Amino acid sequence: MIQGLYGCSDLHIRRKFPQYYRDPAKDNPADLINVALEELIRAQCELPGYTTLDELTKKIRTEVNRGFFTLVASRVDAAARARLARLLVVDPVTRRSEYDGLKSVAQAASLGKFKGRLAFLRDLDALGHTEVWVEGVPAGKVAHFAGEARVTDVADLRKVLDEDKRLTLIVSLLHTVRTGVRDDVVTMFCKRMAAIHKKGRDQLEPLREIHRAESERLL
Repeated sequence: MIQGLYGCSDLHIRRKFPQYYRDPAKDNPADLINVALEELIRAQCELPGYTTLDELTKKIRTEVNRGFFTLVASRVDAAARARLARLLVVDPVTRRSEYDGLKSVAQAASLGKFKGRLAFLRDLDALGHTEVWVEGVPAGKVAHFAGEARVTDVADLRKVLDEDKRLTLIVSLLHTVRTGVRDDVVTMFCKRMAAIHKKGRDQLEPLREIHRAESERLL
């Protein structure tokens, strides 16, 4: 219990932590501890030891994450859950899953692979509207959950007994990949259009010269 000279308790910090924790800029535990110290000093409370603050930070971090897990999972219906579950099915021949494929698309594709990238985006979109599922979750938290999912293989992910957490990790990774692939498609489309316009301009100039010469001959 944090008890200071002015009757402050850990409840004071507990009430303050969640609002800071939902700020992507305050996602790091060290930042949370700094926030706690600032609040204690502002409230003229006696400063507790680091261990006390560290334990409180971990506890509230777990509580807040639990809220995010519950929020995301409540938005994913049974049909979508079934589609996401199929991502974890390992092919007995290749020993790979579709989930592994999500983690191997970080590199940008070339213009020659535009159609393949577009098809991949359609497949991702068919899995569900991830932007709806993660609505209200700070971008920093989505990135954190996606990062955790990216370094977790299928076998370890199946060991996550908390279904809401497992689902949120998958959804966060899927959302991050969809966003990245969509950006790739837009970038490749713009480059393709720029190349077409340049080619058109290059071909137009000789035609202008031919018509100019023909016009001068007729005159």
